[in-house]
Amino acid sequence: MSLYEALCQIVGEDSISRDELDLLCYSHDLAPLPQELLKSFGMLNPEVVVRPRSTEEVSRVVEYANRENLPITPWGAATWSLGGVLPIEGGIVLDLSGLNEIYEFSPGNEYVRVGAGLVWKRLMDFLGTRGFEVGVHPTSAPSATVGGFIATGGGSGVGVTQYGSLGDQLLSLKVVLADGRIIDTDPWDSWFFVGSEGTLGIICEVVLKIYPKGEMKHLMYGFDALDHGVGFLQFLNGIRPHFYSFLDEEFIRFLNQKEKDLPGKELTVAVTLSGTPEEIAVYEKKIDEACQGEKYLEPLAVEEWEERFKIVLSLKSLGPTFFSQEIRIPIRFLGKVLVELKELLKNERYLIEGVGGDFGSIHILPLIMTDERKKSEFFRTFSLASSIAEIGYKYHGSIYGIGLYNTSHLPRIHGHSLNVMRDIKHAFDPKRILNPSKTTQMRIPAFLFNAVPRMMGSAPGLVSTFLKAVNLLPGRLIRAGLRLMGGKLR
Repeated sequence: MSLYEALCQIVGEDSISRDELDLLCYSHDLAPLPQELLKSFGMLNPEVVVRPRSTEEVSRVVEYANRENLPITPWGAATWSLGGVLPIEGGIVLDLSGLNEIYEFSPGNEYVRVGAGLVWKRLMDFLGTRGFEVGVHPTSAPSATVGGFIATGGGSGVGVTQYGSLGDQLLSLKVVLADGRIIDTDPWDSWFFVGSEGTLGIICEVVLKIYPKGEMKHLMYGFDALDHGVGFLQFLNGIRPHFYSFLDEEFIRFLNQKEKDLPGKELTVAVTLSGTPEEIAVYEKKIDEACQGEKYLEPLAVEEWEERFKIVLSLKSLGPTFFSQEIRIPIRFLGKVLVELKELLKNERYLIEGVGGDFGSIHILPLIMTDERKKSEFFRTFSLASSIAEIGYKYHGSIYGIGLYNTSHLPRIHGHSLNVMRDIKHAFDPKRILNPSKTTQMRIPAFLFNAVPRMMGSAPGLVSTFLKAVNLLPGRLIRAGLRLMGGKLR
């Protein structure tokens, strides 16, 4: 029996696609990487896309893949751009968007049980009309799925500064393991799967803590002096409002090119408070007293809050390509990090956004404008990713997210603990069928991955020519070469 026939028996013909256009679409995420760069990873194309509609169907598909030793790549909404959902070893793409039901709403016990493929915005709207809200949601809530945000860590988003990271909101997960078994976790075991990016198990259902919906108030401030803005953000971190974020002056300048009319300040800070009217009034007074900048009128703050989900997308036409390396640092180093980022990017078209994170951290998102169609320009920009990461490491921070492209950073981040993480991966998935070549499995040897960005920065044209030559090689030779140099391929 063929792969297609076997999967048809599990999920039905209507839930499977072998269409070439579908397979092409499921071979990319938001990252604007040229095709020749992806091919240099020895990437295989998926054979089939499967869209299960229940946990039991997921279990049977995974059990079949395990028996046949087929790679299987879980797919949420692909709103990240680190290659975490790319089916780099081919095989089966498991699109979990069909698991999108709200199974149970328990206002008395303050939880909701939902499918992992449910989009956050739909859940938030459902709860909002019933007087409840989630503690944490991603800034990509209109498209990101509940399971996808859990699998990618959930440590940065709206509500994290008030309620902690998403892992703290999980009461239970229903997970399909690599052999097809279905398990239910408790709040503590759930942490195994937070940030595992689908490499340890496939999250199918989520029991999530919810909260009575409080009043909200949105505030906005502008700072002419960087140190005043940074000090204000550090103050906010201490009092833990519901959400705070900042935009640098370049970000504001580009927004104003898109028909905004915001004051041109060194840093613009947005704050959202949540609670009773009395609590909000007390916090607003404290915040106003700590501010050494200008407080904007409330309608402007409300407008920015309502547009929070599309602020970056509104700038897309200015690129046309945005490239980024996200980092997370202790907020006490924010001023030094911003100074070094501005120096590094002074010859680029860039903008910087920051979002308050967990454990006293702040998540920094530098966006560099480039054009993926101009290969030399794009590769030179690509080389900045390692320099941005170095700034994060210098100030006791790290990159944010691993996926495919950041696997070479793991030895530096985790040291000897990486061997323990690999042992855990082997215990959960001895055949390495679940989302291969992600997180702990380094497909590109570290020495090569570290050398390539330097070459991209100093000789981007040469790199472009080299990759074109590599692309003329048969895929099996590229894969054999990667194995010879120590790359971990299946």
